[in-house]
Amino acid sequence: MCGEGTHTPVAGGEALYRLIPHSAVVVVDRAAHLPNLEQPERINAAMLGFLGGLQPVS
Repeated sequence: MCGEGTHTPVAGGEALYRLIPHSAVVVVDRAAHLPNLEQPERINAAMLGFLGGLQPVS
């Protein structure tokens, strides 16, 4: 997850997304360095959505 600020640039999040299989990138509006504190509802919803979509490893 990245905010719109310069401390967590979106380009960095997108680069990690391309390198990590089964990952996702979420840009959090109106958040900068600490999106989990600045937009906790958005972070929680994104995390629950991502985790809910995972398939069990057998």
